[in-house]
Amino acid sequence: DRIKVITYVLLGVCVGIATLLYVPRLGSASPTTGLLWELEAIAAVIVGGTALKGGAGTITGTVIGAVLLSVISNILNLTSIISVYLNAAVQGFVIIVVAFMQRKRR
Repeated sequence: DRIKVITYVLLGVCVGIATLLYVPRLGSASPTTGLLWELEAIAAVIVGGTALKGGAGTITGTVIGAVLLSVISNILNLTSIISVYLNAAVQGFVIIVVAFMQRKRR
């Protein structure tokens, strides 16, 4: 139970920090702020080289994965065909491609 409490306290602290960084940029936040961000985090970790079935990953790989996904997202934004759902679909497609690449390696 102690680990669960520590985990939730750490989560609350991270949400508080994220709110302090996010709200000044836009002036407000809604309950749906951050919708589909968990998919972006998972995609960054997987693209960074961490196996889907578990295993060791590196911070450097995760940062590279996050930068790569940010570049893809920015390209979609610049082409003016972006929506939240299209961005999520592209990230899902990237996860599927990386999963197949990891599967073929083994």
